[in-house]
Amino acid sequence: VKFGISPFGIWRPGSPPQIKGLDAFARLNADSRKWLANGWVDYLAPQLYWAIAAPETSFPVLLSWWSQQNPHERLLCPGLKSYNVGRTWAPEEIINQIRLTRRQTGAGGNVHWDMKALMRNRALCTALEREVYGENALVPATPWLERVAPGQPALNIASKRGALTASWSLAGSDKVRLWVLQTRTASKWTTQILAGHIGSIALARPAPDVLALSAIDRCGNASSPAVLEWRHAAD
Repeated sequence: VKFGISPFGIWRPGSPPQIKGLDAFARLNADSRKWLANGWVDYLAPQLYWAIAAPETSFPVLLSWWSQQNPHERLLCPGLKSYNVGRTWAPEEIINQIRLTRRQTGAGGNVHWDMKALMRNRALCTALEREVYGENALVPATPWLERVAPGQPALNIASKRGALTASWSLAGSDKVRLWVLQTRTASKWTTQILAGHIGSIALARPAPDVLALSAIDRCGNASSPAVLEWRHAAD
């Protein structure tokens, strides 16, 4: 079980110095900084629901401060006010906040508030897919819960009647939650994330030059990849 919380984005006014707003420590009895600093949570998603350019509640300033309160390197995923797109923000505000998060040491992703903003806001969804969410991604690992990665899988390719199939298996008792299948055709890499019960997949033509497969457990630990290079001359 992974345990976490999404607290108000300001711990206390003045932390850091330029920040003003609600004192969650005093008003809400919420010492969220202590929870993160002591490693009591597996993830923390502080609600950084303010714009980049807002001086008293600056998104990047608060993001940097929170990352400095994380000595145990727990999963820090700042919450974004995505439902504000189309009200007072353009999609670029959220896009730029995601890019800032990716550049911030110690941050591991973002949480969007709320789901309707992703399901019903066409402008935001289009911008996310075009600018920052081109492919699926894994949730970062939580090695403090489990550090032993699955063993290396066995990967094979079969060609039958012009159809190519990649299949794989994992020896032993390791439990796999996800498979990550990466293929390279010419110079382009493509990543697919597949459910753990899947053991094969049809490959499109032309055959990829390289295939790499990793097993992922429930804590996000990745096995060493099994790698195959396709010999096109034998295709």
